[in-house]
Amino acid sequence: MNTTTISHLRDEFVEIYEQTGSYRKTAKILCARHPEIPNHNHTRGLIRAELLTDSQTDDRREHQKEQDLKRVKRKDERERDRKFNACEVLLKEIKEGFNQLGTELTCPQKYSGRYKSENPVTVLHLSDLHLQELIDISGNRFDFEVAAQRLQLLSEKTKLMGEAYGAQKVVVAITGDLINSDRRHDEVLNNATNRSRAVILAVHLLRQLLVDLRKSFYLDVIGVCGNEGRAKQELAWSDLGATDSYDSLVYWCLQETLKGVKGIRFNERQSNECLFTIHDQTFLAIHGHQIRMTDQKAVQSLIAKHTHKGVTVTHVIAGHIHSTSISDFASRNSSLCGGNSYSDSGLNYISKAAQNLHIVSQGSMDSIKVDLQNTEGVTGYDVMSELVRMSARTTTAQYNQERQIEPILIK
Repeated sequence: MNTTTISHLRDEFVEIYEQTGSYRKTAKILCARHPEIPNHNHTRGLIRAELLTDSQTDDRREHQKEQDLKRVKRKDERERDRKFNACEVLLKEIKEGFNQLGTELTCPQKYSGRYKSENPVTVLHLSDLHLQELIDISGNRFDFEVAAQRLQLLSEKTKLMGEAYGAQKVVVAITGDLINSDRRHDEVLNNATNRSRAVILAVHLLRQLLVDLRKSFYLDVIGVCGNEGRAKQELAWSDLGATDSYDSLVYWCLQETLKGVKGIRFNERQSNECLFTIHDQTFLAIHGHQIRMTDQKAVQSLIAKHTHKGVTVTHVIAGHIHSTSISDFASRNSSLCGGNSYSDSGLNYISKAAQNLHIVSQGSMDSIKVDLQNTEGVTGYDVMSELVRMSARTTTAQYNQERQIEPILIK
């Protein structure tokens, strides 16, 4: 701002100018009030100089504001375009993957016995599969090949238990974390492939699991989202935000590829909670990051929330912690992958690969942990050809025998 001999009278002559709209009239009025200032012709020039400077400053600020707004708008447009392009690439890869799988994604009808609604129903709880993760530590190895073996072993044991109880139907309850996260540096290093290819491989394996179970049972599939499968950095709780998830994408792809297959029914995918009733048991399926499942008061509080809404929940099923816990009113699943470097070295936490089964009869329910750690002698579902095509990494080349930590001998 330029200063003149009348700058100390700025507020006064600005007010006069706003009333008169004339530099000359403003100068005459100002000189009449203040005889000590120069004659009105000179004062007129001073007033004009100061007011023009103010106007130029305002114009400059307005121009700068306009430039800043345009810059922010361009940044938002660039970010939106990047996300849109990333989504296009992701969907293109997934579409190409399914096109190459071709007719393998069909399922002929198998079991066709007359369904008796009074028979027991098996609930197969699938949680924390982390199908993209690579684990190679003492006592545990996991990749897509091991996942194919553990899923087939799970199917065999589910058939064994279901047939022993006389069940005709299996409810496959999927509670999230089907695909591993890639938000942290360690996770990127320990992933077999990118998440678009992992989606194709996950659908390929889970489709085989459902087709295998369909040979012996009718199937109902329900699902909620986990925390690791989310597509965004932030964890969302709304229906729209929570279902922006790779868990949802895998579920919808399974639903689409098995569409029209009689005997497999996909129920509407839920976001954070799903209620379903079998005989006299009402299950609440959640991922488990919302609540501490071993805290009975917390479980009772969750049940009370739904009781207030008129729904009597009799059993809560969840995962998340990768450790089996079965109690009267709540059951926590372990994981398909078992212990990893973080749980083993970071948390000093021992974990085994396992999933839970619940056999619901009229008036009772039996819950069983299915141990999946040891897959010796299990062939596993077909995955090798897809691993080669997707250029996915495995741990087989680096893993020849179980590694043990030997004590250091100090002499």
